[in-house]
Amino acid sequence: MIMEEGNNNHVAMDVTMTAGRKGSLTGDSEADLSMLQQRKDEALTPMKEDLADWLQNTLSIDITADTFMDALDNGVYVCKLAELIHTKALEWRSECRSEEDIPQFKIRYRKNAQSGSFFARDNTACFLKWCRAYGVKDECLFESEGLVLHKQPRSVIVCLLELARIGMKYGLEPPHLIKMETEIEKEEEEIQEIHVPELKKVKVQAQRPESGKLKKKQKTDDIDVEVQRQTSRCQCPNCFKLTRISEGKYNIGGKVLFIRMLKGKHVMVRVGGGWDTLQHYIQTHDPCRIMEMKRAGSKGSLLDADEVKRKVGSRAGSMEDIADEKFLVIKGRYKGVGKKS
Repeated sequence: MIMEEGNNNHVAMDVTMTAGRKGSLTGDSEADLSMLQQRKDEALTPMKEDLADWLQNTLSIDITADTFMDALDNGVYVCKLAELIHTKALEWRSECRSEEDIPQFKIRYRKNAQSGSFFARDNTACFLKWCRAYGVKDECLFESEGLVLHKQPRSVIVCLLELARIGMKYGLEPPHLIKMETEIEKEEEEIQEIHVPELKKVKVQAQRPESGKLKKKQKTDDIDVEVQRQTSRCQCPNCFKLTRISEGKYNIGGKVLFIRMLKGKHVMVRVGGGWDTLQHYIQTHDPCRIMEMKRAGSKGSLLDADEVKRKVGSRAGSMEDIADEKFLVIKGRYKGVGKKS
């Protein structure tokens, strides 16, 4: 599949394999690895933007997608977020007269901790202990160094999204990504509870469509156009196929995916328990993205042709003429919603 460069400043990827030609993004293996890392970072930008806006409104702090890790790396703001969620939880239990057990974990942190200091690490460690007390699973957490030294930005994002889910339970306004998750879960529940309603005679009167419905239709049309644009240029004989199942629900490459537009500019895919951009998802799942990437001076193949065929499956039939080449399959693993029967 060949991706075009869109209006959202995403970098396009165009890699075509031919017999006797090694795949490369830049012509240099080290630069290739650097570019792949850059694209991973770019895929995090929409989530950073959404969480930055949420933290800005929730904690009244100055933070943007560009300053995301810098603003959080001393551990102060994440501890403040934990404090707020704990306060909301206590208020919720009191108002609802619930018997739910709220962890009595007093989070202590140094408000003037400097980035990279011992106190920044201590703040972060206290925050992680609080998260565990509130039931956040290890797979949603990160190491202290991951925040302090900016080593695990994706893990930090995953953790904050999980805290947003917890906070929403206690009445805290969630970020847009969590709202979209809730919308998808509601749709799935409605599908499972499908029933035929009792037919009633009603008086039909022509009405103008409500503005909200018009906006929703426009939003849906925008998603359809963007999904089609990003998946329509595949040149494989066995194409990376797209089928629209219903509004915001597609079968792409054999996997059923929920797709939403974030803030009118980012096309997001629901994958497993998180999110990815549609462009990054395609870049890491499209069988067209097959190339040899080898560090200078390294010997031997990363993947032989048989291994490529095994990983790509039935789509590998188009690679018979390049069986002597060596390739690396650029492919990610996600929990799919399921396959269309």
